[in-house]
Amino acid sequence: MKKLGILITLAMVVTVAGVASANKIIFPFFNDGDGLHSGPINTGMRTFLRVKNLDPETIVCSITYTDVNAIDATPTENTFVLAPLATVGFRPVAESVVEEGEAGMRVPNALPIGSFDAAGIGGCEISSANNIVGMVSEENWFVGGGSGLAPAIQ
Repeated sequence: MKKLGILITLAMVVTVAGVASANKIIFPFFNDGDGLHSGPINTGMRTFLRVKNLDPETIVCSITYTDVNAIDATPTENTFVLAPLATVGFRPVAESVVEEGEAGMRVPNALPIGSFDAAGIGGCEISSANNIVGMVSEENWFVGGGSGLAPAIQ
């Protein structure tokens, strides 16, 4: 699908050495302030976070959110389940079955407080007792998008 405007790649890469026995992914910053739209034209930045289970067993992950001012925006129910070797992609602030699929909607979103209430910007940490790895991609429908790996750390 073609995007409006000039495509400019914006890369966000978190570089951390090693993936063996990794069980924590830190996304230090994302901007998911576009909200939801029913029409084909979108107006703002949206983020998609992806987490992959590297183990051949079902795992439980927990997620915590903070806004740009370090205000905790973690919901009470902050865990989700990943099937063996499965990947889930989700938007951390808004939900859309078209963009995320049913699996992505199972990951708890940040609470609408602080900068999440107005702009949808902040960061999060995903942890598990098992091996996980992640990726972040951001896109603006007018200027394109970019992505980067977020290797897990121990």
